Amino acid sequence: MIGSLERLTELLLSGNQDEAWNIVWKKRQQGFDTFYIFQQFISGSMAQIGMMWEEDEISVADEHLATTTCDYVLSRYQLCIRQEVIKNEKKVCFCV
Repeated sequence: MIGSLERLTELLLSGNQDEAWNIVWKKRQQGFDTFYIFQQFISGSMAQIGMMWEEDEISVADEHLATTTCDYVLSRYQLCIRQEVIKNEKKVCFCV
């Protein structure tokens, strides 16, 4: 069975924004924090892609597609996290 890091790498390389998003958001729903998702999961996948490019296993165009797809996933993640924060904020009203 393919690991989630390898799967994310495949999805980024194929430009599959929606499936890449789904696998990242699933990690969040499983309780992984933003630090883990960014540092271990997304950065790990992008490091693999960088190594593949360095070893001529993928083209510059492949690397650019993966980077653009990753950028989309990061932007969507940021939007969802902001919405969570706004949803969970408590409002305080008082009069003097």
